[in-house]
Amino acid sequence: VLGDTSALDPAYRMFDYSYTPLFEPDGVFVVDTAGVTRWYYENGPADFLGATAIYAGLEPMPDGTLLAVRDGAIVVFDELGEQRLRYLGFDYGLPAFHHDVHRLDNGNLLTMTNSFRDIDYSSLNLGVGVIHVAGDLLVELDTDGNIVWMWDAFDHLDPLRVRAGLQDG
Repeated sequence: VLGDTSALDPAYRMFDYSYTPLFEPDGVFVVDTAGVTRWYYENGPADFLGATAIYAGLEPMPDGTLLAVRDGAIVVFDELGEQRLRYLGFDYGLPAFHHDVHRLDNGNLLTMTNSFRDIDYSSLNLGVGVIHVAGDLLVELDTDGNIVWMWDAFDHLDPLRVRAGLQDG
């Protein structure tokens, strides 16, 4: 998962390389243009097996730490792997944070989680009734870890606007 590498020297690329958290090597790599590893951080044991065990949205911070999402949490860790910050989605009564996190110009953090709704599709004559649907929920946390803003896709997008194949599950 390639993150924002704009703070790195243009000759370097940063990524999390994992077949799955069950195989090695698995960790965050920084490589040069010749493909030589210049820095490596081993992921270590995951809280959950699956895609959430992979660091996502890797972003170098101005102080040299790395911002990412892993195991359903926003994490910041230093070059030695010491965790400096951890905001777990479950601690906010939310599902796991996932896919990406970005530091905004004001220092706040923007990430994603899910919201869920039961949607009744029976009026569309697709041969399906109520389906439990996952939608995206954007969450902004201030520098103290407080939620200051949320955007729920269900509040802005019509879940009844579907394409063919919904009934195929």
